[in-house]
Amino acid sequence: MDAVGRAGSVGDCMSEVQNAASNAHLFDQCAVFHTLSDEARIELLKRSSRRHFTSGQVIFRYRTPGQSMMVLLSGEVRISLPEPNGRVIILADLQRGAILGEMSVLDGEERSADATALTACELLALERSDVLAFLERHPGVCLDILHMVCARLRDANERTLDLGFLDVPSRLAKMLLARAKKRGNAAPGGATLRISDSQSDLAAMIGASREKVNRSLKQMQQQGIVATRDGRIEILNPGALQSVAGLT
Repeated sequence: MDAVGRAGSVGDCMSEVQNAASNAHLFDQCAVFHTLSDEARIELLKRSSRRHFTSGQVIFRYRTPGQSMMVLLSGEVRISLPEPNGRVIILADLQRGAILGEMSVLDGEERSADATALTACELLALERSDVLAFLERHPGVCLDILHMVCARLRDANERTLDLGFLDVPSRLAKMLLARAKKRGNAAPGGATLRISDSQSDLAAMIGASREKVNRSLKQMQQQGIVATRDGRIEILNPGALQSVAGLT
């Protein structure tokens, strides 16, 4: 290699390191990687690539090969499962800082769900071989990932119990409270909580038909627990909704 070629290679390498260092803050919102040292962050960033998705674009599909794990830098991603009848079960809506695709990276198996961009999204993708090598060098991160996976498993177990033992109004009430809390949709003064999810989406979240969700909402409206305005559901009486959900 001539002198120009060697200089170019060194320059490219230095530029790559400098770029990674300037973007080390990207892991600040990530529960798994936010405690990493700057050196470890730079190491991880050098192995990553940025990916952009538009609203409605599929990021990966259920039962397809999965060789990458992604950190959500901006936007919102929906995780769901397709049903044989064409409907879907919504498992989670992930926000900035969340990780997706970790199961396939850890066990080498197919994707366990669909991932779809709900809004324009930017993600940081890490290939399986790089993730596994990084975890060998930073075993503490393994515990953080394990903690995250356990939390998601607990949530899935709770939803399974709800499906088996709670009726549709109770499941709906519990989901409305959870969605309001997650999104922090409170009016000035905290008087009213608002949820913008459609009835179809709520039905997919609780494993019910849209018709049953509609009937349950109408009953709650008659009782003065919720109201619907401008396409949003407003929680007027959180205490009563907690009673319907069986939380009091």
